[in-house]
Amino acid sequence: LCTYNPNQYNVLLMSTPRMEGLLRELHLGKSGELDNMFNRYYYKHIFSRMVNYVQPDYAINVGNLFAQTDLFEEHFHKQMQHYRTVFNHTSYLQKLQATQGHEGPFLYNITGNRDTGYSSRMNMHYLLRLEKNFGHVEIADWHGVKVVFLPSLCVDDDVEEPNRCNAQAQHVLRTAANYRKKYPHAPMILVSYLGLEKNTPPTIQYTGSGRVYFQNALSTNASNWILENIQPSLILSGYEDNFFQYNHKYGTPEYNIPSILGENNGQVAIMNFAYDTETMNFDHSVHSCHFLHYYVVLFVAVIVLLFGVVLAGMVISMIVVSTASLLQQAIADIKNNK
Repeated sequence: LCTYNPNQYNVLLMSTPRMEGLLRELHLGKSGELDNMFNRYYYKHIFSRMVNYVQPDYAINVGNLFAQTDLFEEHFHKQMQHYRTVFNHTSYLQKLQATQGHEGPFLYNITGNRDTGYSSRMNMHYLLRLEKNFGHVEIADWHGVKVVFLPSLCVDDDVEEPNRCNAQAQHVLRTAANYRKKYPHAPMILVSYLGLEKNTPPTIQYTGSGRVYFQNALSTNASNWILENIQPSLILSGYEDNFFQYNHKYGTPEYNIPSILGENNGQVAIMNFAYDTETMNFDHSVHSCHFLHYYVVLFVAVIVLLFGVVLAGMVISMIVVSTASLLQQAIADIKNNK
């Protein structure tokens, strides 16, 4: 249930898989193992089908890649192994490199609060191991279009001594603002787990030291600063589960990438874009794509499994009956020969 434009560049947009790992299996036993196994199959099915169908030039997975932050090394590496299996794109990237001269990553992974925690409980060890596994990209160039990846969970801290994540966020913001000053009409896409402020002020809660321990959007000041100084052509966010578009001042659209979770019908989105460097004309569209609900897929899988069991039982019964008949015939022949 998805459309795309083969004459433009296509980007596969995903959000919030919240992949579980060993902890779920330890807590729930076999049911946890089966649940994890089916979730991985469900996500892999969606990802592989979309890649084969759309043949996208890029892909983005925004926010809450994993279900929780504070994982022991064994659990984290097991989860990373499952993640790479589900979103495996090695052969597809090689194809893009060979046929289109593709440079840089194909899949960009943007972490959310479940991956790193909000700023007040962000552990630098956890942050660094995510960077080691996913890589660190601040600004990418997609065929002349600058794509800015903002570590939004570290933007609104009110502290005198910034940590590594605060410094990265400020560097990204300054770099994007300087680019806008130099190229006032160039297209720019902002990718941020937290969206900008919309109709009502966001909920932001701070610790006594000035670090954020909860927020559901960027602050009013940060949102206004981005719109006025970076002036993105469009914004891609992923905090909410559902797909929607919100138009900010200056006509800047923000698209919330839908969650790929089963209870959200395995939604993803497709962004098409085209950019003419001579006329500076930038054209884009973003729309969601629906898959079947998790429980529908599970129901079909169970029916197929049961059908397979019944069919196997029938085949075995036929073999047993045929074998018994042959044995009876053989015994009768032996008696007759005697």
